[in-house]
Amino acid sequence: MLDESGYVEIYDRIYLSSYKDSIKMAEEKQPDILVPLYQMNEDINQIWKGQVIGIPIEDCGVLPIEVADMKTDVLVNLYKSGKSIGIFCYAGMGRTGYIASIILGKLGIQDPFLYIWQNYSDRAIETSEQFSQATKILQRPDLHSKYYMRYKI
Repeated sequence: MLDESGYVEIYDRIYLSSYKDSIKMAEEKQPDILVPLYQMNEDINQIWKGQVIGIPIEDCGVLPIEVADMKTDVLVNLYKSGKSIGIFCYAGMGRTGYIASIILGKLGIQDPFLYIWQNYSDRAIETSEQFSQATKILQRPDLHSKYYMRYKI
């Protein structure tokens, strides 16, 4: 669960954090790839020189479904090649949980939503649109049905 460190290794070599804690995550964990979903903290450049794959998403928003599917495929393939990944947005909740849930689902986590809520934050994945799109990309209508009341869809 999220604690005073400000970031969580949600899965082996996959780190989640907020914008504020992205510097600490980058400094302490040195992921191979940073994935800002908001913007990069300029101070990160002082301590970290790795690869950046920026995926700008509006606050509480989603990507076009085919873009989200393709971008998460890229991240999954990089992960499978042995790379570590640090993902963050402004608060580290909505957009971060949305992208992380898709990645974890593609990596075979049976219930990526429950996994994130139990191992990161029960506030992750903020909107019904983020949740619905993730279930569509993962082709998991069973999870949509299981949690639809959480998002009042």
